[in-house]
Amino acid sequence: RISDGIPTTTWWGFVTIITVGYGDVVPRCALGRVIAALCMVISSVVMAMPIAILGERFTDEASRVDDEVARSKAALATITAKQHERVLQMAAAWRLHDIRPQRLAIIVRRAGLPVRGQPSDMARSLYRLLGLPPTPPRDREERDVLGSAVAK
Repeated sequence: RISDGIPTTTWWGFVTIITVGYGDVVPRCALGRVIAALCMVISSVVMAMPIAILGERFTDEASRVDDEVARSKAALATITAKQHERVLQMAAAWRLHDIRPQRLAIIVRRAGLPVRGQPSDMARSLYRLLGLPPTPPRDREERDVLGSAVAK
């Protein structure tokens, strides 16, 4: 008897191709065993290729993330406390109109910037030092309001 029918043969082929090989159906003749061996080898190659491709992609992505983290850590290590303070100071310079003169004097002293004078004059000196427009923005009370508002 060559096979027990198409459903049994299909079951055997499926189980062999997915490399499970339950053993409930086995080939009995030499030709059947040769076909089974070829089917097993081919299925191993076919199953290994997608797994290898997926594994390589996961490895590449993990390596890319690790490299990015290492670059970020190296860049952060090069920033000194003085540079950090100056960056904060420059950010504050863009909103000088919101900072009290005494607070500005503290920021300037901590940053070690060459700005001298009374706290009220530091804003103008700081603008000059940073190359910003010579006069700070007008106070909020002096700004023009355009548009309209409707209250319900």
